[in-house]
Amino acid sequence: MDLSLMATDVQSEEGTWMPVLDFDWQTEIGCSILVLGPDSKEAMAIADEEEKLNQRRLANTFVSKGKDTDKESPVDDGPAIRKAVRLTKGWKDVEWAGAPFPYTEGNAMILYTKAPHVRNQVLGYWRDRSHFTSPEYASWRKRFGEGSSSTTPAKAE
Repeated sequence: MDLSLMATDVQSEEGTWMPVLDFDWQTEIGCSILVLGPDSKEAMAIADEEEKLNQRRLANTFVSKGKDTDKESPVDDGPAIRKAVRLTKGWKDVEWAGAPFPYTEGNAMILYTKAPHVRNQVLGYWRDRSHFTSPEYASWRKRFGEGSSSTTPAKAE
């Protein structure tokens, strides 16, 4: 197996097209979103910022003797919305209220605020590195399946 096929750096930086799925998580609804991968510079910057925020929260909690002094509610969707916006670099065939909805960061903020199902798809897609491997790796997986013969039980003939 040529392991270079599993490299994710180029596709992460360029992004790949994620088909938007209906609520059944299977049916493609006819539009797609260009999502940066987990190994892109933007994703790494987001991870660094999240780590600094977590360290600040931990330090504030320690200084305040166990009381969480951070004003951000643990159920606040703001960070997830902002992350999805930053990881989105375009979309195709998206409409809102029956009209074309061109990609802008502002429109992405609206979409991910009002349609959390789509936001969750973007964040889930971004986490899965297999979406950002070379096309040759995807065809290899189709040909040989999800596992190797040493880790996958033999199929009955």
